[in-house]
Amino acid sequence: MKIGFYLPGAEPPKDVFGCASLGIAGPSEDTGSEIALLPYEPAGCHIYGTYAQALEQLKKLPEKSSVKAAIILFGNAGNEEWFLDEFSKILNCPVAGGGAAADENGRTGLISHGTEVNLYLITDERYEYQVSMKNIYPEVLEEVRLKLSGKRKVLQINGTKAVLWLAQKKAELGLPATDFEHLTLAASGGVNAHLSVQNGEIESGRDLEEIMEVRYIRPEDVQRAVAAFYEDSDSLVFGCAGIKGMLDKEIVTVSPGLFLFGEVCTVEGRPVFGNLMLSKIKFIRKN
Repeated sequence: MKIGFYLPGAEPPKDVFGCASLGIAGPSEDTGSEIALLPYEPAGCHIYGTYAQALEQLKKLPEKSSVKAAIILFGNAGNEEWFLDEFSKILNCPVAGGGAAADENGRTGLISHGTEVNLYLITDERYEYQVSMKNIYPEVLEEVRLKLSGKRKVLQINGTKAVLWLAQKKAELGLPATDFEHLTLAASGGVNAHLSVQNGEIESGRDLEEIMEVRYIRPEDVQRAVAAFYEDSDSLVFGCAGIKGMLDKEIVTVSPGLFLFGEVCTVEGRPVFGNLMLSKIKFIRKN
């Protein structure tokens, strides 16, 4: 099956496993194209539907040990962490992926078949598969305690109203109030959250923890850190659209590179959902 990714305004191609990406990195002659196809078609099993439907199909797989790696794509339905926890109870394999990007009108769910989740379970034995992730934020400024409402809304940070605390921290770093990318909160395992202000409250694009790290990257360090991870052969790179917004110029690489709304990273052998992250699956041809 073809694996491909397309711009949010493009018509999703038929018979392609993929989702919308907010821009596509690749060879210089391909930058700006509306679709990027993986240059090979690894054998595998395509599962899609609601979370419940996908998990039920996973449980019925006759030979789970034949799955060598997985690509998981989300359609912006929320509860991604819960699904990945349930997935890892059924399958133990390297995983990468992310969430479909929205279009300019905020329309989400731009994923093939229009479902909550799409999985491609790779069974092709011609390759070995390596997954890796990168947190490009090198500076851990401090550890903070959060008071949460649910899993993704922050009421207080270190006892101060969250919006006030965040505004003060940005001012100390010389960041504009509209900048939600150069400063982030990182959970255990080094996976980031992307914060935003909704109706005067701080919300996150992924589940939060009560104690998290405040991480920062200087604007002049972003391009080099991202390019180093994308510039890899025989790979498919899942990056964050928020990170793309910090770049000075387009990334040119030999492998397809994407910019999604959330990334699936493998941490200590388990898939987790994050924001402002880089995740990659590498296809290594066996001799």
